[in-house]
Amino acid sequence: MANHEVIAQLFERHYHEIYRYIKYRVGDPLLADDLTATTYLCALTAKFTYTSDRKARAFLRKIANARFIDHLRSAAYKRASLSSVDALANLLRTPSFEQESDGRLQIAKLEKAISQLTLMQQQVVNLRYFQQEPIPIKEIALKLNTSPPIIKSRLHRAKRSLRRLLKDEE
Repeated sequence: MANHEVIAQLFERHYHEIYRYIKYRVGDPLLADDLTATTYLCALTAKFTYTSDRKARAFLRKIANARFIDHLRSAAYKRASLSSVDALANLLRTPSFEQESDGRLQIAKLEKAISQLTLMQQQVVNLRYFQQEPIPIKEIALKLNTSPPIIKSRLHRAKRSLRRLLKDEE
């Protein structure tokens, strides 16, 4: 059986489960539908040999989780870019050129330091601090399918790493 036929059968069997899995994490039905569609597109191009429904479901969930993480990254990047633009616009309003240069340098250092964190630390930092309003730790834990103490630990380690990285930059 060709790969596209296998994926078509998997789509029929598991679409609703994968959709619910993603919708639970993103909370937006339209976005969940988009991410589910990209999950199946990725599955179509992936090398996959069907052996059992259990393995197929795990394969699809792995891809769905990767699409969700990609979405978080792109959303955080857009927010970080927008917040950087807003911060720079505020800096341009300041009377001192030195203050402006210092602010740009601090933003660049922070962005560089965040990019050096682990992927999981970047996720929790972006979800917690780079939103219009901070997301509660319990909600972050639900989105990432983990417990609040683990999220607190990741945030603590991320902050500690950021302090160290920013101190090393000076």
